[in-house]
Amino acid sequence: MRKLFIILIFILVNISCGKNEYNSPVLVYSMKSDVPESYLLNTKNEDAFVNFEYSYRKLDSLIKLDFKYLKEKDILVIGLDTLNKIESVFKPKNIMFNMYQSNRNKDEVRTYVFNKEFGLFASLGFKSHQLFLKDSVNSLEKENIFKGLFIELNKTFIK
Repeated sequence: MRKLFIILIFILVNISCGKNEYNSPVLVYSMKSDVPESYLLNTKNEDAFVNFEYSYRKLDSLIKLDFKYLKEKDILVIGLDTLNKIESVFKPKNIMFNMYQSNRNKDEVRTYVFNKEFGLFASLGFKSHQLFLKDSVNSLEKENIFKGLFIELNKTFIK
């Protein structure tokens, strides 16, 4: 009986430690508003990629942002769009975030600031700039984060 109990505990520990799917709350701040929206981030780690799914329930609808990080190629895939890493990096609180952009449409440049452990930190594009944070920030902190992101991004365009 004791052996059976130890085997059962071993199996449960292996199952729980081997779990490759995580859910965590994320606050999404828009540059236009100081009131964040509460999203849920579901992260699923596979051998070749990590799937990130951000979801937000708004009244009767569910808003989702899904993308994959391909580990071997170090690229992001959002729908049919492939985003490649650019030279710019953003480093708040000693965590390095890479910046990714699409090569497909130069008229609508959208930059994603991303770290494979953290997920999406920011989405920067025409008329739509958002921060994806695990902690709340006040309006001054939010403004300073956006300024730092734009400064880093502009360094790439100046080179």
